[in-house]
Amino acid sequence: MLFCFEHAESQVLVMHETFEDQDLSSNPAWTGDLHDFSFTVENGNTLLQLSANPDPSRTQIATPSAVATGSWEFYIRQEFNPSNLNRAFIFLMADRADLNYLDGSSVNGYAVRTGDNDTPRRMKLVRFDNGNQTVLTESETELQEGGEYRVNVTRSEDGVWQLYLSEGFDSVPAADAEPVTDLVHQSSEYFGLLMRYSSANTEGFYFGDIKIKNSEPFQAVSAGVVRADQVRILFNYPLDPSSVSPQNIQFSGLPAAISAEVSGTEAVISFEDLIEDGSYSVNVENVRSEFGDHVTGSTELGFSFENPLYLSAASVTGEREIELKFSLRLTTASADPGNFLINREIIPLEVDQENDGQVILRFGMDLPPGEIEIEMNRLESEEGWRIRNGTVTDAYRFGEIAGNDVVINEILYRRIDSASPQFVEIYNRTEHRFELSGWQLETGRGSAAIGHGITISGDNFLVITDSPHFAGLDDRILYLDGFVPLRTTGDMVVLRDADGAVIDSLTYTPGWGGNRAGVSLERKDPNAISIDPVNWAESRAENGMTPLEQNSRYRPDIEPPKIIFAGYNSKYGILSARFNKFVKQESRTRFFLDGTPITPITGLPPGSELQFHVSEIPGNREVELRAENLYDYQLNAAEQLIIPVSRPIESGAVVFNEIMFDPLQDDYDGLPNQTEYIELRNRRNVSISLEGIYLHDRFDENGEVSKMHPESTRSAWIPAGGYALLQAGETGETVASDGNAEFFGFSDELAGHILNFNRATLGLPMAGREVYLADSLGAVIDGVDYSPDWHNPNLVDTKGISLERINPNGETNDPSNWGSSTVPAGGTPGRQNSIFQVPEPVSDSRMIHLQPNPFSPDGDGHEDHLFINYRFDDPNYMLRVRIFDRYGRLFRSLADSHPAGFEGALVWDGRSDRGITGRIGIYIIHIEAYNSSTGNRVQMKETAVLARQF
Repeated sequence: MLFCFEHAESQVLVMHETFEDQDLSSNPAWTGDLHDFSFTVENGNTLLQLSANPDPSRTQIATPSAVATGSWEFYIRQEFNPSNLNRAFIFLMADRADLNYLDGSSVNGYAVRTGDNDTPRRMKLVRFDNGNQTVLTESETELQEGGEYRVNVTRSEDGVWQLYLSEGFDSVPAADAEPVTDLVHQSSEYFGLLMRYSSANTEGFYFGDIKIKNSEPFQAVSAGVVRADQVRILFNYPLDPSSVSPQNIQFSGLPAAISAEVSGTEAVISFEDLIEDGSYSVNVENVRSEFGDHVTGSTELGFSFENPLYLSAASVTGEREIELKFSLRLTTASADPGNFLINREIIPLEVDQENDGQVILRFGMDLPPGEIEIEMNRLESEEGWRIRNGTVTDAYRFGEIAGNDVVINEILYRRIDSASPQFVEIYNRTEHRFELSGWQLETGRGSAAIGHGITISGDNFLVITDSPHFAGLDDRILYLDGFVPLRTTGDMVVLRDADGAVIDSLTYTPGWGGNRAGVSLERKDPNAISIDPVNWAESRAENGMTPLEQNSRYRPDIEPPKIIFAGYNSKYGILSARFNKFVKQESRTRFFLDGTPITPITGLPPGSELQFHVSEIPGNREVELRAENLYDYQLNAAEQLIIPVSRPIESGAVVFNEIMFDPLQDDYDGLPNQTEYIELRNRRNVSISLEGIYLHDRFDENGEVSKMHPESTRSAWIPAGGYALLQAGETGETVASDGNAEFFGFSDELAGHILNFNRATLGLPMAGREVYLADSLGAVIDGVDYSPDWHNPNLVDTKGISLERINPNGETNDPSNWGSSTVPAGGTPGRQNSIFQVPEPVSDSRMIHLQPNPFSPDGDGHEDHLFINYRFDDPNYMLRVRIFDRYGRLFRSLADSHPAGFEGALVWDGRSDRGITGRIGIYIIHIEAYNSSTGNRVQMKETAVLARQF
């Protein structure tokens, strides 16, 4: 091997292989099929000769070379006429050592091809792209069998290639091909030789005097930190060691340099202190290459450093154990207990190190709870990287978690669209920090595990989501790979710790809230029981949710439980009591039915309902259930709760009592908008259950009806002699949340007896229609075929005025038993009707009794109607009632063939058959009663006085 340093056209000779040392293993080092070559000397020149076996008919060698611009020169002789099967490729540039494209190498670069099947045969410069050839240019010289050629190829910095060729070992190559420009490949890793040969030519290739020159000037190429206190500077040519010292290499921002060591093309500078992470620059001045070239002026290089040895994690893994995770394995000397100090006073009892950089500190005492400070000294990796002495990190000894320390606090289960998130928010109710590694979030369709290193601080939130984008908004939002989608129809949500123990759980339904897209279901009180639906509600936040914030529905539960319903099922002998929240019994809890102690059925799951075995209860009077010292799960106590026991509804027990079919709905009148409503009245002296009731229209020819169901009838009831309201509009959590409540000022008593229909109207047309009230089995309880003609004809406008029933015990479909409300508000929902009147009973000595007499039909709600009360000893009489004025003129035909029964009452509103209110004066009431079964006919006359109030 002979190195020769010359300069021609600003090029630097970087390799000159003469093969004089007859050694391919060094100076330079070749790799590949070295055993396929030998050496021969001709005329004082050492040549590399192919000496291969016939099989596999191809061979290659390569040596590192990064020259991409400059010149490549070599001698070649082929003792045969070249062809596709016998030729050589001299790779000037290659991106890999494997040049054998024949066997699948995807080599990229440039090569001189020494023959093919073309006639005449010529040298060709080819480009390789993933093992495929493209001819760039070819020589004018025709190749001859046994011809000796010296070849020179140049490439300029702008990519212009030139092929030079001459005959003879010592000849000077001359331009022999058209120049060509090609910049496809800009870098090189290897120079090499690839030969393909037949069995006759296994020794027919000769190479010699290979020269590679680089057109790049001598310069510093790069700089970087190689050890904790060392920087290496790379040059593009070997260095003259005598020219390199700390004085002519200046660094910015680094400690003082203390020494410089040179090896080939690199200079390693050592410093007196560790190098910190950061960005730096180096100026190189007056450094020479081994060829004698100088770096003229100053050369500035920038570089940055990030210490590869660092602590990636520190965690308390046991009562007496801390695990440290380093990026690299430490030396044996570093893994010494004396190199670690806990809370400035505790030294580990022993230190164990695993192969992956895991260091376990073990102690002879329990570690203190809470935050732990770890000081580290004299730590070094096996590669020589170090951590600065006195470096401090923190770990945390987490508290022992108990059930419900961490609770499910908010759920978004109905997405806005497919790209928006679902999430479950959890809340740490304690002051302790908890490690959540290995915890499971479970739903009804599967579960997903929380990864390592996830914690939740005391009095803080963590949101678990299926959206990476949403998780990127805050460090406390965790994207959980494998998050099981939450059902919109209701789902189970369970939070388990790493051991599988349930920390919190619930099963929500759309009825709990959060059933609108993008609106979450929020917990009201984190300290209240999770499975109680009353503790959850739809978010009222402006954006529909409150992740990582206090819930918009947050409200500490400090109220004692209330009883909302008690109902008796005589078929099974079960008395059910329901409360507004989950309740629990303590030792002082007692229950009484009409003063008699009763005991709840045991073994039922926690809930808001208790059941009692009761053989029977009286059917003709009100019966009360009383609870004493009853608690909720927050131990809020109700000293005494009393509620009447509701009986099953029966036909005629509850009747239509008021109808608002044309409500005021003006968005510009400054008043709350009314909605349609129907008031019910309980005609019995006991409370009645309304569970299962619904409205329907009249039966069609197929016996079918159109039904309207309230949003919920669960726990609905109507007090004895009291009222319940059926109204259109969305359900509000308080009665003040709907227009009717605001307009009419609902009483607190009515608030518990409102049934909402989640629709804009109840389908009550202004022209009137048939409406029926039915129980859960479809039995009709009451029916009305109302008409706008039932309104007071003297009213110009009846909008916003309800139809009120006069006598609750009168006929529902008797037009004379209905009239217009007389109060300024236009209706009396939940209160006694403004035109309420009931007839007085007929005495035993009289068959007819008029009341009140006189009466004043002036629409003031006081004595506006005349009751014509009657009593007979036979129920088969039919009545005809006519009313005459004082002049004997017929004024009103009030009834014709009206079935009388034993007793009853007819109502006259003071108007004529044409709807005109009569004048003040005396009117004759003529009554004919005919019994067709006996032939008896009775005629009676009474006088009534129509008056005015002043």
